[in-house]
Amino acid sequence: MTYRSIRFPAVGSTNDVALDAAQAGQDPGLVVSAGIQTAGKGQSARDWESNPGGLWASVILDVDPPGPTRGLIPLAVGCAICRALDDLGAEVQLRWPNDLMRGDDKLGGILVETRSTREALDVVVAGMGLNVVNEPPVADAENLADLSPTPSPEDVLAAVLERLPAMERALREGDADRICRVFMDNAWGMGEPMAFDGEPVVPKDVAIDGALIVEDPEGEVSVHRSGSLRRR
Repeated sequence: MTYRSIRFPAVGSTNDVALDAAQAGQDPGLVVSAGIQTAGKGQSARDWESNPGGLWASVILDVDPPGPTRGLIPLAVGCAICRALDDLGAEVQLRWPNDLMRGDDKLGGILVETRSTREALDVVVAGMGLNVVNEPPVADAENLADLSPTPSPEDVLAAVLERLPAMERALREGDADRICRVFMDNAWGMGEPMAFDGEPVVPKDVAIDGALIVEDPEGEVSVHRSGSLRRR
């Protein structure tokens, strides 16, 4: 995959810019980044604070969105980011399904969105928001300013684009086993007492479609495709 990058001083949302470009005919591999976002988006339509010094970027992915690996897209992108940050000296884990964690503090997140093109085909954009040298917006957030050497947002994006092609290839080839294995190698909180949507559980694994498998205190196992995992 050859990536083509465009950068703006400020946009509303890099995901929206990338989706508009894809809908207008831009091919996969376009990377949109910005110094700030004025209307950044998180999961479930939450606002995402995007100040100078963070990485705010979106990529048009070369994947088949209707395929069986659709639910694995945020996990695959998250694993690529974890590996890229490891290359830069940061130990980062992925909290199912789309949060990047340093310890128990949130470093950033991933937002995958789709839209139909003029040819009635779905395109997929993966947005990433990472606190790099910006002040973390909330008390339980983290950044990368303590690393030596301290990376810039551009350094982090370059590292991610080195790691992303392998995970995109796994998605295109439908290699769900590989994606799940890499996720489990980087998973936050697996096998530990957690709360899922406020209920006590122990997360055990991910299913072949990316769903989270948890066990409750009575030993009942359940599978979830949406929800919130937190430490008890």
